[in-house]
Amino acid sequence: MVWLTGAGHFQQEAQKILESIGEAGPLAIKGAKKVISTRLEPGFNAARMLSDALRQALEWSEDVDEAIAAGKEQRKPVFKGR
Repeated sequence: MVWLTGAGHFQQEAQKILESIGEAGPLAIKGAKKVISTRLEPGFNAARMLSDALRQALEWSEDVDEAIAAGKEQRKPVFKGR
């Protein structure tokens, strides 16, 4: 990241990324962690299958409904992890 921002801006850029991740829904963050952990295993197929399964589960979650409503109402979503 230093090569993209310069040494003096690394902390600021890292903070922006962390804040962005923190604003994501808890279900999405948990799912991303699972996919990353699975991706560390040999092969790609297991991570791809897990990613597809998690995406299908998230499509029917209350958090997705909240994200859509918040977007329409131009406000920040309030995620519940459901």
